[in-house]
Amino acid sequence: MRLLFWAWCGLAAAQTVAPSRDITLIEGRGERLTRLHGVTAHHGQPTHAGVLLVTPPVPAHTAAVFAAWAGGAMGDPGVVRRTSEHFASEFGSGLSVQALLERAGVLASANDLWPAAGQVVAGLVPLRRALTRLVHRPIGLSGSGPTLWALYASAEEASAAADVVRQAIAAGELPFPGDGEPFVAATTIESGQGRIE
Repeated sequence: MRLLFWAWCGLAAAQTVAPSRDITLIEGRGERLTRLHGVTAHHGQPTHAGVLLVTPPVPAHTAAVFAAWAGGAMGDPGVVRRTSEHFASEFGSGLSVQALLERAGVLASANDLWPAAGQVVAGLVPLRRALTRLVHRPIGLSGSGPTLWALYASAEEASAAADVVRQAIAAGELPFPGDGEPFVAATTIESGQGRIE
């Protein structure tokens, strides 16, 4: 058995599972489990969403971020909860890559730890703004940070965006907190074995 932890902009679940690729929403105190289909293959559409990841060379200690959140550095909890519940419902049914991309702006702003992470990690908010201007995409925060993400229609598009970010870093055009250079990578969200429409 292993512990699988999956978090996406405020929607989080932890479960003990046999090795598998299933994503499960866990509610209550762990007594309600719902299998989520995730990003599913749809006829004529891309099968893998691309993701740009940018991690500045500075820590965002989870305990410090949650302490800031508990101290009031948070958005409207009701809005975040409704957004997460709505996304979980759609993710449960299976989203196409295109549908996921259409929700990128909402997802990028749905993490209720954003204000707290911005308070704990000086320079994170200016980095988010600069990345938004540079790649022309909504920029989200992964968990309690400091990793930032942007969604793309393919791995190739995410890779091209990563190249743009690396070039901006090399040219000194991207302000970021910490010493050293940010980690920049392109990856994918794999499609499930869901329906083909």
